[in-house]
Amino acid sequence: MKNIFKLFSNIIRATRMSFGFTALFTGLIFVAAITTSLLPLYQAKLMGDIVNALVDALKANPAQTTLFLLVITYASVWTISNIISSIRAYLDKRWTIELEHGLELTILKKRAEIDLGHYEKPEFQNLIQRAFNRGIWPIYNLVDTNYRTISNLAVIIVSSVITSKLNMQVYLVVVLSSIPSFVVNLKYGHETWSMWAENSPRQRKFAHIRTHIQSRTGVVQTKILQASKKLMHTAEIILKSFKSDQKKVDVKKLWYSIIANTISGAGYAYAFWIIVFSVSNNGANVGSVVFLVSALGQLVGSINGMLVDTAGQFERSLYVSDIFEVLDTKPFIKRAVNPKKLRLKEAPIIELKNLSFKYDSQDEWILRNVNLTINSGEKIALVGENGAGKSTLVKLLARIYDPTEGEILINGINLKDIDPDEWGKYMSMLLQDYMTYDFTVNESIAMGRPDEEINMKWVQKSAQFSGANEFIERYSNKYEQQLGKEFEGGMEPSKGQRQKLAIAQTIYRSGFIMILDEPTAAIDALSEKLIFEKMEEASDKNTLIVITHRFNTTQDVDRIVVLERGVIVEVGNHKELIKVNGLYKKMFDAQADSFK
Repeated sequence: MKNIFKLFSNIIRATRMSFGFTALFTGLIFVAAITTSLLPLYQAKLMGDIVNALVDALKANPAQTTLFLLVITYASVWTISNIISSIRAYLDKRWTIELEHGLELTILKKRAEIDLGHYEKPEFQNLIQRAFNRGIWPIYNLVDTNYRTISNLAVIIVSSVITSKLNMQVYLVVVLSSIPSFVVNLKYGHETWSMWAENSPRQRKFAHIRTHIQSRTGVVQTKILQASKKLMHTAEIILKSFKSDQKKVDVKKLWYSIIANTISGAGYAYAFWIIVFSVSNNGANVGSVVFLVSALGQLVGSINGMLVDTAGQFERSLYVSDIFEVLDTKPFIKRAVNPKKLRLKEAPIIELKNLSFKYDSQDEWILRNVNLTINSGEKIALVGENGAGKSTLVKLLARIYDPTEGEILINGINLKDIDPDEWGKYMSMLLQDYMTYDFTVNESIAMGRPDEEINMKWVQKSAQFSGANEFIERYSNKYEQQLGKEFEGGMEPSKGQRQKLAIAQTIYRSGFIMILDEPTAAIDALSEKLIFEKMEEASDKNTLIVITHRFNTTQDVDRIVVLERGVIVEVGNHKELIKVNGLYKKMFDAQADSFK
Protein backbone atom coordinates (compact mmCIF):
# COMPACT_ATOMS: atom_id res chain seq x y z
CA MET A 1 0.00 0.00 0.00
CA LYS A 2 2.90 2.33 0.83
CA ASN A 3 4.36 1.81 -2.67
CA ILE A 4 0.97 2.60 -4.25
CA PHE A 5 0.72 5.92 -2.37
CA LYS A 6 4.34 6.65 -3.31
CA LEU A 7 3.60 5.90 -6.97
CA PHE A 8 0.65 8.29 -7.07
CA SER A 9 2.63 10.90 -5.18
CA ASN A 10 5.53 10.64 -7.64
CA ILE A 11 3.24 10.74 -10.68
CA ILE A 12 1.48 13.86 -9.37
CA ARG A 13 4.79 15.57 -8.56
CA ALA A 14 6.38 14.64 -11.90
CA THR A 15 3.29 15.83 -13.77
CA ARG A 16 3.31 19.10 -11.83
CA MET A 17 6.95 19.56 -12.81
CA SER A 18 5.99 18.94 -16.44
CA PHE A 19 3.24 21.58 -16.25
CA GLY A 20 5.71 23.90 -14.54
CA PHE A 21 8.28 23.58 -17.35
CA THR A 22 5.84 23.56 -20.27
CA ALA A 23 2.17 23.89 -19.34
CA LEU A 24 0.97 24.41 -22.94
CA PHE A 25 2.51 21.29 -24.47
CA THR A 26 1.71 19.15 -21.41
CA GLY A 27 -1.97 20.10 -21.57
CA LEU A 28 -2.23 19.69 -25.34
CA ILE A 29 -0.63 16.23 -25.20
CA PHE A 30 -3.16 15.11 -22.59
CA VAL A 31 -6.02 16.21 -24.89
CA ALA A 32 -4.41 14.66 -27.97
CA ALA A 33 -3.66 11.39 -26.15
CA ILE A 34 -7.25 10.91 -24.97
CA THR A 35 -8.72 11.95 -28.32
CA THR A 36 -6.55 9.59 -30.39
CA SER A 37 -7.33 6.71 -28.02
CA LEU A 38 -11.12 7.17 -28.16
CA LEU A 39 -11.47 7.80 -31.90
CA PRO A 40 -10.79 4.11 -32.78
CA LEU A 41 -13.86 3.16 -30.72
CA TYR A 42 -15.96 5.56 -32.74
CA GLN A 43 -14.41 4.14 -35.91
CA ALA A 44 -15.40 0.65 -34.73
CA LYS A 45 -18.98 1.85 -34.23
CA LEU A 46 -19.00 3.36 -37.73
CA MET A 47 -17.59 0.13 -39.19
CA GLY A 48 -20.36 -1.84 -37.51
CA ASP A 49 -22.95 0.53 -39.01
CA ILE A 50 -21.32 0.18 -42.44
CA VAL A 51 -21.46 -3.62 -42.19
CA ASN A 52 -25.12 -3.48 -41.22
CA ALA A 53 -25.83 -1.13 -44.14
CA LEU A 54 -24.04 -3.54 -46.51
CA VAL A 55 -26.07 -6.46 -45.19
CA ASP A 56 -29.28 -4.46 -45.79
CA ALA A 57 -28.09 -3.69 -49.34
CA LEU A 58 -27.46 -7.40 -49.99
CA LYS A 59 -31.01 -8.13 -48.81
CA ALA A 60 -32.31 -5.90 -51.61
CA ASN A 61 -32.97 -3.12 -49.15
CA PRO A 62 -30.57 -0.56 -50.55
CA ALA A 63 -29.61 2.50 -48.47
CA GLN A 64 -27.03 4.07 -50.75
CA THR A 65 -27.21 7.54 -49.19
CA THR A 66 -26.84 6.19 -45.67
CA LEU A 67 -23.99 3.90 -46.75
CA PHE A 68 -22.22 6.74 -48.57
CA LEU A 69 -22.50 9.05 -45.55
CA LEU A 70 -21.18 6.31 -43.25
CA VAL A 71 -18.16 5.69 -45.50
CA ILE A 72 -17.44 9.43 -45.73
CA THR A 73 -17.77 9.78 -41.95
CA TYR A 74 -15.51 6.78 -41.34
CA ALA A 75 -12.87 8.12 -43.74
CA SER A 76 -13.11 11.56 -42.11
CA VAL A 77 -12.65 10.13 -38.61
CA TRP A 78 -9.72 8.03 -39.85
CA THR A 79 -8.14 11.12 -41.41
CA ILE A 80 -8.73 13.24 -38.31
CA SER A 81 -7.21 10.49 -36.17
CA ASN A 82 -4.06 10.44 -38.33
CA ILE A 83 -3.84 14.24 -38.32
CA ILE A 84 -4.12 14.32 -34.52
CA SER A 85 -1.45 11.60 -34.33
CA SER A 86 0.87 13.78 -36.44
CA ILE A 87 0.14 16.76 -34.22
CA ARG A 88 0.76 14.55 -31.19
CA ALA A 89 4.17 13.57 -32.60
CA TYR A 90 5.08 17.26 -32.95
CA LEU A 91 3.79 18.04 -29.46
CA ASP A 92 5.74 15.07 -28.05
CA LYS A 93 8.96 16.38 -29.58
CA ARG A 94 8.44 19.90 -28.27
CA TRP A 95 7.35 18.63 -24.86
CA THR A 96 10.37 16.31 -24.62
CA ILE A 97 12.80 19.15 -25.35
CA GLU A 98 11.16 21.54 -22.88
CA LEU A 99 10.87 18.89 -20.15
CA GLU A 100 14.43 17.65 -20.68
CA HIS A 101 15.87 21.15 -20.47
CA GLY A 102 13.79 21.99 -17.41
CA LEU A 103 14.73 18.81 -15.57
CA GLU A 104 18.43 19.07 -16.44
CA LEU A 105 18.62 22.64 -15.17
CA THR A 106 16.64 21.84 -12.03
CA ILE A 107 18.87 18.89 -11.16
CA LEU A 108 22.09 20.74 -12.01
CA LYS A 109 20.98 23.66 -9.83
CA LYS A 110 20.14 21.35 -6.94
CA ARG A 111 23.40 19.42 -7.20
CA ALA A 112 25.28 22.72 -7.20
CA GLU A 113 23.40 23.81 -4.06
CA ILE A 114 23.95 20.62 -2.07
CA ASP A 115 26.51 21.11 0.67
CA LEU A 116 29.90 19.47 0.41
CA GLY A 117 29.21 17.62 3.64
CA HIS A 118 26.56 15.49 1.90
CA TYR A 119 28.94 14.49 -0.89
CA GLU A 120 31.42 13.11 1.62
CA LYS A 121 28.86 10.62 3.00
CA PRO A 122 28.97 7.08 1.47
CA GLU A 123 25.18 6.67 1.82
CA PHE A 124 24.61 9.90 -0.11
CA GLN A 125 27.01 8.70 -2.80
CA ASN A 126 24.91 5.52 -3.04
CA LEU A 127 21.76 7.64 -3.41
CA ILE A 128 23.35 9.79 -6.14
CA GLN A 129 24.49 6.66 -8.00
CA ARG A 130 21.01 5.13 -7.89
CA ALA A 131 19.21 8.36 -8.67
CA PHE A 132 21.16 9.33 -11.77
CA ASN A 133 22.20 5.94 -13.10
CA ARG A 134 19.60 6.50 -15.83
CA GLY A 135 19.83 10.27 -15.99
CA ILE A 136 16.59 12.25 -15.94
CA TRP A 137 14.69 9.70 -18.03
CA PRO A 138 12.81 7.95 -15.19
CA ILE A 139 10.91 11.22 -14.57
CA TYR A 140 10.31 11.70 -18.30
CA ASN A 141 9.12 8.09 -18.67
CA LEU A 142 6.87 8.38 -15.61
CA VAL A 143 5.01 11.36 -17.11
CA ASP A 144 5.06 9.98 -20.67
CA THR A 145 3.63 6.64 -19.55
CA ASN A 146 1.03 8.53 -17.55
CA TYR A 147 -0.31 9.91 -20.84
CA ARG A 148 -0.72 6.36 -22.06
CA THR A 149 -2.30 5.25 -18.79
CA ILE A 150 -4.90 8.02 -18.93
CA SER A 151 -5.61 7.18 -22.59
CA ASN A 152 -6.02 3.49 -21.73
CA LEU A 153 -8.23 4.40 -18.78
CA ALA A 154 -10.48 6.47 -21.04
CA VAL A 155 -10.78 3.54 -23.48
CA ILE A 156 -11.43 1.09 -20.62
CA ILE A 157 -14.25 3.23 -19.22
CA VAL A 158 -16.00 3.70 -22.56
CA SER A 159 -15.45 0.12 -23.81
CA SER A 160 -16.47 -1.26 -20.38
CA VAL A 161 -19.78 0.52 -20.65
CA ILE A 162 -20.28 -0.94 -24.14
CA THR A 163 -19.20 -4.55 -23.41
CA SER A 164 -20.79 -4.80 -19.96
CA LYS A 165 -24.12 -3.66 -21.34
CA LEU A 166 -23.95 -6.22 -24.14
CA ASN A 167 -22.50 -9.09 -22.09
CA MET A 168 -21.33 -8.79 -18.43
CA GLN A 169 -19.82 -12.30 -18.47
CA VAL A 170 -17.51 -11.37 -21.36
CA TYR A 171 -16.45 -8.23 -19.54
CA LEU A 172 -15.58 -10.01 -16.27
CA VAL A 173 -13.62 -12.78 -18.02
CA VAL A 174 -11.47 -10.28 -19.92
CA VAL A 175 -10.74 -8.17 -16.82
CA LEU A 176 -9.86 -11.07 -14.53
CA SER A 177 -7.63 -12.84 -17.08
CA SER A 178 -5.52 -9.68 -17.43
CA ILE A 179 -4.50 -9.52 -13.75
CA PRO A 180 -1.65 -12.13 -13.82
CA SER A 181 0.37 -10.03 -16.31
CA PHE A 182 0.09 -7.07 -13.97
CA VAL A 183 1.34 -9.09 -10.99
CA VAL A 184 4.33 -10.47 -12.92
CA ASN A 185 5.46 -7.06 -14.18
CA LEU A 186 4.96 -5.49 -10.77
CA LYS A 187 7.00 -8.14 -8.95
CA TYR A 188 9.93 -8.26 -11.36
CA GLY A 189 10.03 -4.52 -11.92
CA HIS A 190 10.74 -4.13 -8.20
CA GLU A 191 13.34 -6.92 -8.25
CA THR A 192 15.20 -5.22 -11.11
CA TRP A 193 15.30 -1.93 -9.23
CA SER A 194 16.41 -3.64 -6.00
CA MET A 195 19.29 -5.33 -7.78
CA TRP A 196 20.61 -2.07 -9.20
CA ALA A 197 19.99 -0.15 -5.98
CA GLU A 198 21.77 -2.68 -3.77
CA ASN A 199 24.81 -2.70 -6.03
CA SER A 200 25.51 1.02 -6.05
CA PRO A 201 29.07 0.64 -4.67
CA ARG A 202 29.77 -1.86 -7.44
CA GLN A 203 28.36 0.55 -9.99
CA ARG A 204 30.53 3.36 -8.65
CA LYS A 205 33.60 1.18 -8.99
CA PHE A 206 32.73 0.49 -12.62
CA ALA A 207 32.14 4.21 -13.26
CA HIS A 208 35.52 4.95 -11.67
CA ILE A 209 37.25 2.41 -13.92
CA ARG A 210 35.50 3.85 -16.96
CA THR A 211 36.80 7.32 -16.05
CA HIS A 212 40.35 5.99 -16.03
CA ILE A 213 39.87 4.62 -19.53
CA GLN A 214 37.86 7.50 -21.02
CA SER A 215 39.26 10.73 -19.54
CA ARG A 216 42.44 12.24 -20.94
CA THR A 217 44.32 12.25 -17.61
CA GLY A 218 43.12 8.74 -16.79
CA VAL A 219 44.17 7.35 -20.17
CA VAL A 220 47.67 8.83 -19.87
CA GLN A 221 48.20 7.41 -16.38
CA THR A 222 46.70 4.05 -17.33
CA LYS A 223 49.04 3.71 -20.31
CA ILE A 224 52.09 4.75 -18.28
CA LEU A 225 51.28 2.14 -15.63
CA GLN A 226 50.27 -0.41 -18.32
CA ALA A 227 47.12 -0.91 -16.28
CA SER A 228 44.62 -1.25 -19.13
CA LYS A 229 44.52 -5.06 -18.93
CA LYS A 230 43.93 -5.01 -15.17
CA LEU A 231 41.20 -2.37 -15.42
CA MET A 232 39.48 -4.16 -18.28
CA HIS A 233 39.56 -7.43 -16.33
CA THR A 234 38.02 -5.77 -13.27
CA ALA A 235 35.37 -4.06 -15.42
CA GLU A 236 34.55 -7.36 -17.10
CA ILE A 237 34.07 -9.09 -13.74
CA ILE A 238 31.69 -6.33 -12.57
CA LEU A 239 29.67 -6.41 -15.80
CA LYS A 240 29.50 -10.21 -15.74
CA SER A 241 28.14 -10.14 -12.20
CA PHE A 242 25.46 -7.64 -13.26
CA LYS A 243 24.64 -9.69 -16.34
CA SER A 244 24.36 -12.84 -14.26
CA ASP A 245 22.03 -11.20 -11.74
CA GLN A 246 19.95 -9.64 -14.50
CA LYS A 247 19.71 -12.94 -16.38
CA LYS A 248 18.32 -14.74 -13.33
CA VAL A 249 15.60 -12.10 -12.93
CA ASP A 250 14.81 -12.03 -16.67
CA VAL A 251 14.52 -15.84 -16.97
CA LYS A 252 12.08 -16.03 -14.07
CA LYS A 253 10.12 -13.12 -15.49
CA LEU A 254 10.00 -14.81 -18.92
CA TRP A 255 8.48 -18.04 -17.58
CA TYR A 256 5.91 -16.26 -15.43
CA SER A 257 5.09 -13.93 -18.32
CA ILE A 258 4.42 -16.93 -20.59
CA ILE A 259 2.01 -18.34 -17.99
CA ALA A 260 0.32 -14.95 -17.48
CA ASN A 261 -0.07 -14.37 -21.23
CA THR A 262 -1.48 -17.86 -21.67
CA ILE A 263 -4.13 -17.13 -19.03
CA SER A 264 -4.91 -13.80 -20.68
CA GLY A 265 -5.13 -15.45 -24.12
CA ALA A 266 -7.41 -18.17 -22.80
CA GLY A 267 -9.69 -15.55 -21.26
CA TYR A 268 -9.85 -13.62 -24.52
CA ALA A 269 -10.57 -16.81 -26.51
CA TYR A 270 -13.34 -17.76 -24.10
CA ALA A 271 -14.89 -14.28 -24.34
CA PHE A 272 -14.65 -14.41 -28.13
CA TRP A 273 -16.38 -17.81 -28.15
CA ILE A 274 -19.21 -16.44 -26.01
CA ILE A 275 -19.77 -13.67 -28.57
CA VAL A 276 -19.68 -16.02 -31.56
CA PHE A 277 -21.95 -18.51 -29.77
CA SER A 278 -24.35 -15.69 -28.94
CA VAL A 279 -24.49 -14.54 -32.57
CA SER A 280 -25.01 -18.03 -33.99
CA ASN A 281 -27.84 -18.78 -31.59
CA ASN A 282 -29.54 -15.42 -31.20
CA GLY A 283 -29.08 -14.01 -34.69
CA ALA A 284 -27.61 -10.67 -33.62
CA ASN A 285 -26.73 -8.05 -36.23
CA VAL A 286 -23.37 -8.71 -37.90
CA GLY A 287 -22.40 -5.04 -37.57
CA SER A 288 -23.13 -5.08 -33.86
CA VAL A 289 -20.95 -8.18 -33.50
CA VAL A 290 -18.13 -6.45 -35.42
CA PHE A 291 -18.46 -3.45 -33.11
CA LEU A 292 -18.54 -5.63 -29.99
CA VAL A 293 -15.49 -7.67 -31.06
CA SER A 294 -13.59 -4.49 -31.86
CA ALA A 295 -14.60 -2.90 -28.55
CA LEU A 296 -13.63 -6.12 -26.76
CA GLY A 297 -10.23 -6.11 -28.46
CA GLN A 298 -9.61 -2.52 -27.46
CA LEU A 299 -10.79 -3.27 -23.93
CA VAL A 300 -8.37 -6.20 -23.64
CA GLY A 301 -5.53 -4.20 -25.17
CA SER A 302 -6.18 -1.21 -22.93
CA ILE A 303 -6.48 -3.30 -19.77
CA ASN A 304 -3.26 -5.20 -20.54
CA GLY A 305 -1.54 -1.99 -21.55
CA MET A 306 -2.64 -0.14 -18.44
CA LEU A 307 -1.75 -2.97 -16.08
CA VAL A 308 1.65 -3.50 -17.68
CA ASP A 309 2.28 0.26 -17.71
CA THR A 310 1.20 0.51 -14.08
CA ALA A 311 3.61 -2.27 -13.14
CA GLY A 312 6.31 -0.46 -15.09
CA GLN A 313 5.35 2.75 -13.33
CA PHE A 314 6.12 1.11 -9.99
CA GLU A 315 9.66 0.38 -11.21
CA ARG A 316 10.07 3.88 -12.65
CA SER A 317 8.65 5.35 -9.46
CA LEU A 318 11.38 3.66 -7.43
CA TYR A 319 14.05 5.39 -9.53
CA VAL A 320 12.11 8.66 -9.48
CA SER A 321 11.83 8.43 -5.68
CA ASP A 322 15.64 8.46 -5.51
CA ILE A 323 15.81 11.52 -7.79
CA PHE A 324 13.18 13.31 -5.70
CA GLU A 325 15.09 12.37 -2.54
CA VAL A 326 18.12 14.16 -3.97
CA LEU A 327 15.98 17.17 -4.92
CA ASP A 328 14.54 17.17 -1.38
CA THR A 329 17.96 16.96 0.28
CA LYS A 330 18.01 19.40 3.15
CA PRO A 331 20.98 21.75 3.55
CA PHE A 332 23.82 20.25 5.54
CA ILE A 333 24.39 23.66 7.07
CA LYS A 334 21.43 25.07 8.99
CA ARG A 335 20.71 28.71 8.24
CA ALA A 336 19.70 31.10 10.99
CA VAL A 337 16.06 32.18 10.80
CA ASN A 338 16.99 35.83 11.33
CA PRO A 339 20.68 36.02 10.33
CA LYS A 340 22.84 38.82 11.65
CA LYS A 341 24.40 41.12 9.06
CA LEU A 342 28.15 41.68 9.06
CA ARG A 343 28.35 44.37 6.36
CA LEU A 344 32.14 44.14 6.43
CA LYS A 345 34.29 46.96 5.13
CA GLU A 346 37.56 45.26 6.10
CA ALA A 347 38.87 41.89 7.22
CA PRO A 348 37.18 40.81 10.48
CA ILE A 349 38.63 39.38 13.69
CA ILE A 350 38.14 35.61 13.73
CA GLU A 351 38.02 33.74 17.05
CA LEU A 352 38.02 29.97 17.42
CA LYS A 353 36.81 28.97 20.89
CA ASN A 354 37.12 25.39 22.15
CA LEU A 355 36.56 24.26 18.56
CA SER A 356 36.11 20.50 18.10
CA PHE A 357 34.93 18.50 15.12
CA LYS A 358 34.25 14.92 14.11
CA TYR A 359 32.27 13.46 11.23
CA ASP A 360 28.82 12.10 12.03
CA SER A 361 29.72 8.54 11.09
CA GLN A 362 33.04 8.49 12.99
CA ASP A 363 34.07 8.40 16.65
CA GLU A 364 37.52 9.90 16.11
CA TRP A 365 37.91 13.63 16.67
CA ILE A 366 39.49 15.47 13.72
CA LEU A 367 39.95 18.67 15.76
CA ARG A 368 39.89 18.96 19.53
CA ASN A 369 39.61 22.08 21.71
CA VAL A 370 41.19 24.45 19.20
CA ASN A 371 41.54 28.03 20.46
CA LEU A 372 42.92 30.68 18.14
CA THR A 373 42.37 34.36 17.36
CA ILE A 374 43.18 35.63 13.85
CA ASN A 375 43.45 39.39 13.74
CA SER A 376 42.28 41.56 10.84
CA GLY A 377 44.77 41.46 7.98
CA GLU A 378 46.99 38.87 9.66
CA LYS A 379 49.00 36.41 7.55
CA ILE A 380 48.74 32.88 9.01
CA ALA A 381 50.36 29.60 7.94
CA LEU A 382 48.85 26.27 9.04
CA VAL A 383 51.40 23.46 9.10
CA GLY A 384 51.44 19.88 10.29
CA GLU A 385 51.62 16.34 9.05
CA ASN A 386 48.93 14.84 6.83
CA GLY A 387 45.74 14.23 8.78
CA ALA A 388 46.56 16.84 11.41
CA GLY A 389 43.25 18.64 10.73
CA LYS A 390 44.47 21.63 8.72
CA SER A 391 42.04 21.27 5.79
CA THR A 392 39.17 20.52 8.15
CA LEU A 393 39.93 23.70 10.08
CA VAL A 394 39.65 25.91 6.99
CA LYS A 395 36.49 24.07 5.90
CA LEU A 396 34.97 25.03 9.24
CA LEU A 397 36.08 28.64 8.68
CA ALA A 398 34.42 28.55 5.25
CA ARG A 399 31.37 26.96 6.89
CA ILE A 400 31.41 23.91 4.71
CA TYR A 401 30.82 22.17 8.05
CA ASP A 402 29.66 23.40 11.43
CA PRO A 403 31.70 22.59 14.56
CA THR A 404 30.66 19.58 16.61
CA GLU A 405 31.57 21.55 19.73
CA GLY A 406 32.75 25.09 20.37
CA GLU A 407 32.19 28.13 18.19
CA ILE A 408 33.65 30.42 15.55
CA LEU A 409 33.13 34.13 16.15
CA ILE A 410 33.36 36.76 13.42
CA ASN A 411 33.75 40.18 15.00
CA GLY A 412 32.10 38.64 18.06
CA ILE A 413 29.16 37.12 16.13
CA ASN A 414 28.75 33.34 16.00
CA LEU A 415 29.31 32.14 12.44
CA LYS A 416 26.15 30.02 12.71
CA ASP A 417 24.12 33.23 13.08
CA ILE A 418 25.49 34.74 9.85
CA ASP A 419 23.94 34.20 6.42
CA PRO A 420 26.25 31.73 4.60
CA ASP A 421 25.75 33.65 1.35
CA GLU A 422 26.94 36.90 2.91
CA TRP A 423 29.90 35.16 4.55
CA GLY A 424 30.84 33.50 1.26
CA LYS A 425 31.09 36.88 -0.49
CA TYR A 426 33.87 37.91 1.87
CA MET A 427 35.97 34.83 1.20
CA SER A 428 38.47 33.77 -1.46
CA MET A 429 39.25 30.09 -1.12
CA LEU A 430 41.35 27.59 -3.07
CA LEU A 431 41.28 24.00 -1.80
CA GLN A 432 43.57 21.10 -2.70
CA ASP A 433 41.05 19.64 -5.12
CA TYR A 434 40.05 22.27 -7.64
CA MET A 435 39.11 22.67 -11.29
CA THR A 436 39.86 25.53 -13.65
CA TYR A 437 37.43 26.61 -16.35
CA ASP A 438 38.16 25.92 -20.00
CA PHE A 439 36.86 29.31 -21.11
CA THR A 440 38.99 32.11 -22.51
CA VAL A 441 41.78 33.12 -20.11
CA ASN A 442 40.07 36.33 -18.99
CA GLU A 443 36.73 34.53 -18.49
CA SER A 444 38.41 31.75 -16.50
CA ILE A 445 40.14 34.16 -14.12
CA ALA A 446 37.03 36.38 -13.83
CA MET A 447 35.03 33.37 -12.58
CA GLY A 448 36.39 34.52 -9.22
CA ARG A 449 33.50 37.00 -9.31
CA PRO A 450 30.98 35.40 -11.69
CA ASP A 451 28.19 37.79 -10.68
CA GLU A 452 30.09 40.87 -11.89
CA GLU A 453 31.25 42.23 -15.24
CA ILE A 454 34.82 41.32 -16.15
CA ASN A 455 37.36 43.88 -14.92
CA MET A 456 40.24 43.37 -17.36
CA LYS A 457 42.68 45.49 -15.38
CA TRP A 458 42.10 43.38 -12.29
CA VAL A 459 42.23 40.16 -14.37
CA GLN A 460 45.70 41.13 -15.61
CA LYS A 461 46.81 42.26 -12.15
CA SER A 462 45.61 38.98 -10.61
CA ALA A 463 47.52 37.06 -13.27
CA GLN A 464 50.67 39.06 -12.45
CA PHE A 465 50.31 38.32 -8.74
CA SER A 466 49.94 34.56 -9.42
CA GLY A 467 52.68 34.43 -12.07
CA ALA A 468 50.17 33.30 -14.71
CA ASN A 469 50.88 36.36 -16.86
CA GLU A 470 54.27 34.86 -17.84
CA PHE A 471 52.70 32.10 -19.97
CA ILE A 472 49.51 34.03 -20.85
CA GLU A 473 51.58 36.68 -22.63
CA ARG A 474 53.10 33.93 -24.79
CA TYR A 475 49.68 32.87 -26.08
CA SER A 476 48.87 34.21 -29.55
CA ASN A 477 45.53 35.57 -28.29
CA LYS A 478 46.85 36.41 -24.82
CA TYR A 479 43.89 36.95 -22.45
CA GLU A 480 41.41 36.07 -25.21
CA GLN A 481 43.05 32.65 -25.66
CA GLN A 482 40.68 29.68 -25.46
CA LEU A 483 41.80 27.08 -22.91
CA GLY A 484 41.44 23.31 -23.33
CA LYS A 485 42.46 21.08 -26.22
CA GLU A 486 38.88 19.89 -26.55
CA PHE A 487 37.96 23.26 -28.06
CA GLU A 488 38.98 24.62 -31.45
CA GLY A 489 42.22 26.57 -31.16
CA GLY A 490 42.40 25.78 -27.45
CA MET A 491 45.68 25.70 -25.54
CA GLU A 492 46.28 23.12 -22.83
CA PRO A 493 48.00 24.61 -19.76
CA SER A 494 50.33 22.41 -17.74
CA LYS A 495 49.33 21.38 -14.22
CA GLY A 496 51.50 24.13 -12.75
CA GLN A 497 50.02 26.69 -15.13
CA ARG A 498 46.50 25.63 -14.21
CA GLN A 499 47.41 26.09 -10.56
CA LYS A 500 48.60 29.64 -11.30
CA LEU A 501 45.31 30.31 -13.11
CA ALA A 502 43.42 28.99 -10.08
CA ILE A 503 45.42 31.25 -7.77
CA ALA A 504 44.75 34.21 -10.10
CA GLN A 505 41.04 33.40 -9.95
CA THR A 506 41.20 33.31 -6.14
CA ILE A 507 43.05 36.64 -6.00
CA TYR A 508 40.56 38.17 -8.47
CA ARG A 509 37.77 37.37 -6.01
CA SER A 510 39.29 39.93 -3.61
CA GLY A 511 37.89 38.40 -0.46
CA PHE A 512 38.60 39.91 2.94
CA ILE A 513 39.73 36.42 3.98
CA MET A 514 41.88 34.49 1.51
CA ILE A 515 42.32 30.76 2.26
CA LEU A 516 44.80 28.71 0.25
CA ASP A 517 45.16 24.96 0.82
CA GLU A 518 48.46 23.78 -0.71
CA PRO A 519 48.15 26.41 -3.45
CA THR A 520 51.55 25.81 -5.05
CA ALA A 521 51.91 22.02 -4.87
CA ALA A 522 52.44 21.79 -8.66
CA ILE A 523 54.78 24.79 -8.85
CA ASP A 524 58.57 24.80 -8.54
CA ALA A 525 60.14 26.14 -5.32
CA LEU A 526 61.58 29.32 -6.89
CA SER A 527 58.28 30.32 -8.48
CA GLU A 528 56.50 29.39 -5.29
CA LYS A 529 58.55 31.86 -3.23
CA LEU A 530 57.82 34.67 -5.68
CA ILE A 531 54.12 33.81 -5.84
CA PHE A 532 53.80 33.87 -2.05
CA GLU A 533 55.43 37.26 -1.92
CA LYS A 534 52.98 38.50 -4.55
CA MET A 535 50.01 36.93 -2.76
CA GLU A 536 50.95 38.70 0.45
CA GLU A 537 51.08 41.89 -1.57
CA ALA A 538 47.74 41.07 -3.23
CA SER A 539 46.04 40.37 0.10
CA ASP A 540 47.46 43.63 1.48
CA LYS A 541 45.17 44.51 4.42
CA ASN A 542 43.13 41.34 4.04
CA THR A 543 43.59 38.17 6.07
CA LEU A 544 45.63 35.39 4.46
CA ILE A 545 45.48 31.78 5.73
CA VAL A 546 47.77 29.33 3.97
CA ILE A 547 48.10 25.57 4.41
CA THR A 548 51.49 24.43 3.24
CA HIS A 549 54.06 21.67 3.59
CA ARG A 550 56.85 23.82 2.13
CA PHE A 551 58.63 25.86 4.76
CA ASN A 552 60.31 28.31 2.40
CA THR A 553 56.90 30.04 2.30
CA THR A 554 56.34 30.24 6.06
CA GLN A 555 59.23 32.47 7.03
CA ASP A 556 57.56 35.77 6.15
CA VAL A 557 54.06 35.21 7.59
CA ASP A 558 52.97 36.87 10.82
CA ARG A 559 52.28 33.60 12.64
CA ILE A 560 52.65 29.89 12.08
CA VAL A 561 50.08 27.55 13.66
CA VAL A 562 51.33 23.98 14.09
CA LEU A 563 48.71 21.23 14.33
CA GLU A 564 49.24 17.66 15.48
CA ARG A 565 46.40 15.14 15.56
CA GLY A 566 43.79 17.88 15.63
CA VAL A 567 45.38 19.89 18.41
CA ILE A 568 47.35 23.16 18.21
CA VAL A 569 50.77 22.38 19.66
CA GLU A 570 52.76 25.48 18.65
CA VAL A 571 52.04 29.08 17.61
CA GLY A 572 54.58 31.74 16.67
CA ASN A 573 56.60 33.20 13.82
CA HIS A 574 59.41 31.31 12.09
CA LYS A 575 62.23 32.54 14.33
CA GLU A 576 60.26 31.93 17.52
CA LEU A 577 59.36 28.36 16.56
CA ILE A 578 62.91 27.54 15.52
CA LYS A 579 64.05 28.60 19.01
CA VAL A 580 61.34 26.47 20.64
CA ASN A 581 62.96 23.43 19.03
CA GLY A 582 59.62 21.60 18.76
CA LEU A 583 57.63 19.93 16.02
CA TYR A 584 57.95 22.84 13.60
CA LYS A 585 61.76 22.86 13.81
CA LYS A 586 61.80 19.09 13.40
CA MET A 587 59.75 19.30 10.19
CA PHE A 588 61.73 22.32 8.95
CA ASP A 589 65.08 20.60 9.52
CA ALA A 590 63.84 17.39 7.85
CA GLN A 591 62.82 19.35 4.77
CA ALA A 592 66.06 21.33 4.74
CA ASP A 593 68.09 18.11 4.96
CA SER A 594 66.29 16.75 1.89
CA PHE A 595 67.75 19.57 -0.20
CA LYS A 596 71.35 18.96 0.88
